[in-house]
Amino acid sequence: MSDQTVIANAIVRQKFYYFARKAFQELYPGETFLDNWHIRTMVWHLEQCARGNIKRLIITVPPRHLKSFLATVAFPAWLLGRDPTAKIITASYAQPLANEHTRLFQDIVQSEWYPEAFPEMILQAGQNRANEQITTANGYRKATSVGGSLTGMGGNYIILDDVIKPEDATSETIRTRTNDWYSNTLISRLNNPSEDVIIAVMQRT
Repeated sequence: MSDQTVIANAIVRQKFYYFARKAFQELYPGETFLDNWHIRTMVWHLEQCARGNIKRLIITVPPRHLKSFLATVAFPAWLLGRDPTAKIITASYAQPLANEHTRLFQDIVQSEWYPEAFPEMILQAGQNRANEQITTANGYRKATSVGGSLTGMGGNYIILDDVIKPEDATSETIRTRTNDWYSNTLISRLNNPSEDVIIAVMQRT
């Protein structure tokens, strides 16, 4: 491995911004990463969550501003690369959306460059499922939907990504059901409520 590669790997391990740019190139070859202040702001706050300086974070930006890519796809890959024992739960309004985020996450961690940058993050053989990936250090990324079962699962990070569809935001029934699931099921999944992190990603409606 060249000195240049060693330095590049060290940078993506330490700085989420550069990891996210590399992950974007992996997932969307040929597309341009349009840098902007809102991306660097989201990245900075997510880094603070990883460092334990922020325990509760809400990201509300319009669609197609890379919030899901950053928070739900790239961030868990970076977290598990740095700490393969981390336990991450992601939740969306529907399982197909949660599974799509999982597929993108898998594409990152199965890329050629990822194992070089994060050699300690290894997925258990036979444990790379559509909604769950478990590392050899017993960390994981678990993807579920609102109302989904989380029996036996605990998390250090809970990432909520569009848990209500915009067209359902005016429905009191759906809002109540979602809030009840969050309060009665999801919040109890934190392993250490005073130290673990909850991140909510959504658009304003």
